Amino acid sequence: MGFFSWKTADTNESIANTHAQHELAGATVYLIQPDGQQAIMEPGYGGYGEFGGVDAYEWLALQNFDKDILDKAKEVEDGLRSLAISCVHGSYFEDIETGKKFAYNLAEFFDDIEPFRGTYDMPIAEYHKSPNDLIKEGIWIEKSFSDRLTVTKPLKFSYDKNAVYEDLPASEDCEAQGFFY
Repeated sequence: MGFFSWKTADTNESIANTHAQHELAGATVYLIQPDGQQAIMEPGYGGYGEFGGVDAYEWLALQNFDKDILDKAKEVEDGLRSLAISCVHGSYFEDIETGKKFAYNLAEFFDDIEPFRGTYDMPIAEYHKSPNDLIKEGIWIEKSFSDRLTVTKPLKFSYDKNAVYEDLPASEDCEAQGFFY
């Protein structure tokens, strides 16, 4: 797995990881929490999403998703993390004629989404076509998991431990992945 990171919500600065050649590499950064909760301090971001011993994506899942889906996610190794990553970055597919929904990942968390396994080039038995072909032919349309899982408490980071969650926008992904400057 490669590095990934965000920008601070208040100053839009990259959160450089400890391996980067950047003036902020290893600087103390905070995962700001809502409702007056104490910010989570990370004295040297390692580049893999952990802040003060808390996985940022697990935090996101726990802050935002209902008990039923959290319970399902907890049954799967790294389920909370995978669920939140897919919510932010992932998609599923819907058959435009039947309305059936399919996903390569996370189908087990949703009662109305069927899993497909293998690769996007491998045919699906009921269609006799691959997901790539179904997408290319317009039979399947891509939809974002974020349409199904509402994030009302997004990730917010700051170099200021006194930053107020409610006063800040969501942190954006860092295009340099906290390393490639």
